[in-house]
Amino acid sequence: PSALISGTVAAGWEATLANWISRSTTPTLAHDPQLAPAWFVRGWGEWLIGDFEDARASLTQAVALAPENGYFAAAAAFLDASSQESGARLV
Repeated sequence: PSALISGTVAAGWEATLANWISRSTTPTLAHDPQLAPAWFVRGWGEWLIGDFEDARASLTQAVALAPENGYFAAAAAFLDASSQESGARLV
């Protein structure tokens, strides 16, 4: 389980949460594809369900659009380190 989800009310609901994130970010990004926070949230949702390739692409886009955002870079590094435990690299 994700360290970001374990012990929270979202535990066990990762697929539902990821689906909701996707349904929310898809129209947002269709309207404004330069919105780095939406790419970040989308990537996190993809990572939750083990969709590492799409998560890599989304997180890379978020960092590319907002390279000054230390949170995006730090979160991408955290997710990368976490995914390495399962054999997948995010960024």
